[in-house]
Amino acid sequence: MKKINLKTTIALLLLTGVCFSSCKKFLEEQSQDELVPTKTSDFIELLNGDGYLTRTDVSMQAVTLLDDDIRSAFTPYWGPTASTQQQGQMTLPAYSWQPNWDAQLSTNSNFNPWIKLYSKISGANVALQYADESIGTEVDKNYLKGQAYALRAYYYFMLMNLYAKPFNAPGINRDVDLGVPLVLSSDYKEEGAKRNTVGEVYNQIVSDITNAIELLGSNRKRNTLYRFNDMSAHFLAGRIALYMEDWAGVIAHTDAVLNEKQSLTDLNVWGTVNPSLTPFISVANTEALFADGSQGDFMVAGQAQNYTYSDELIGSFETGDLRKGIYMVPLSASSITNYGYDFGPGKRPTTLTGGNGVIAGRLFRTAEAFLNRAEAHAQLYKQTGNVSHATAALADLNTLRRKRFTSAAYKEWTLTTAEALYTNCKTERRRELFDEHHRWFDLRRYGMPSISHVYYGTSATNRLRFTLEANDPQYVLPIPANVMDRNLSLIHNPQGPAREGVPF
Repeated sequence: MKKINLKTTIALLLLTGVCFSSCKKFLEEQSQDELVPTKTSDFIELLNGDGYLTRTDVSMQAVTLLDDDIRSAFTPYWGPTASTQQQGQMTLPAYSWQPNWDAQLSTNSNFNPWIKLYSKISGANVALQYADESIGTEVDKNYLKGQAYALRAYYYFMLMNLYAKPFNAPGINRDVDLGVPLVLSSDYKEEGAKRNTVGEVYNQIVSDITNAIELLGSNRKRNTLYRFNDMSAHFLAGRIALYMEDWAGVIAHTDAVLNEKQSLTDLNVWGTVNPSLTPFISVANTEALFADGSQGDFMVAGQAQNYTYSDELIGSFETGDLRKGIYMVPLSASSITNYGYDFGPGKRPTTLTGGNGVIAGRLFRTAEAFLNRAEAHAQLYKQTGNVSHATAALADLNTLRRKRFTSAAYKEWTLTTAEALYTNCKTERRRELFDEHHRWFDLRRYGMPSISHVYYGTSATNRLRFTLEANDPQYVLPIPANVMDRNLSLIHNPQGPAREGVPF
């Protein structure tokens, strides 16, 4: 059994956020200077608490401020109170895509995905480094390693979509352009760690998720929505393949999911349920494949008083689309145009009293699987002209849409052109997955188009428009200042000039 020096263990546990009182049951004390891991089951329990993002792990709030599904919410409903103005000023640098906007926010872990995700990667690394030497069956060891590989792939995928160029960025050189530091051992020293290239990190992501699928294949009996199994690992592999434009890979991995679970929630039925008691993004949803994270990663409570859904998003819904009244809730049923739609009460209520399912931060769900596969088929139809791909894409889109519209309003989509089919895939994805940490990542892989945000000051006419230009440097987030201060070997992401708001 490989021993861990106590000083190394202290540094590791501080990095991963584990306190010693909770670790005593996982580690057996051998002497004053050494601690030795023991059973595989101990490491499984340690990974559960230290490798997974839990309901208290808030880290991605800032991402909800960046995309075009959000707008500043000066309305008669909220009004410019001192509290809402303070919240608005705090989040304005991110909302207006200012260079180094993290300077005001990075000390708050709620706005610092880098720190949170690397701490969880460390938890996965501990499991991988010591699993084979732990005391347990091969089945248990494979289960432990499979989860750890899946988690590490998941977190690096998120980090790359925050702090590196998109995999398909125009003119990208994946052998040169920088990704994030690859940390593959628990013996991690933050100082001196350099950024790996985009290609190196994605190669590791693919390797990790491939290992996860193989190792988790024999552990389906442990199925739970809060832990990775082979089906949720296939789902993640399909999402990764989508971002890498590996269309055949998307289809293969998504087939592995949908061949076993195709259930979609019928909103005609869900609409009769009180969303404050049964939120859509919860383990009560029949579409759920995997749940993690905190609802605090989204626009709830104080921040929701400054922002609402954008007019563009609201206007994208067709007549009879039930998502407009279930996934988002009008601030005032009598005056929707003036007041807009609120964050939270539809997909993710801010309160849950006597509820029917635990609210999730993020949810892998079958609806996304249908959308991912449809997009892959649509792309292959554009490339090859093979109509079978168009037929498959339409079948997936219509399968989803059939559950989202009233029966009177639903109309089957039929084939027109390859470009129109691809546009329909993107539009349907936006309507289905908004407010689930997809839109910002999607805008990046769609070519980083120009988008704008409006910010209201003290009145409805005191407003500024901020613009994120096409291929703007701010499509790649600044590495947090407190991270740069601790590791002088890191190269910062390029930042544009200060962004000026234009009155209108």
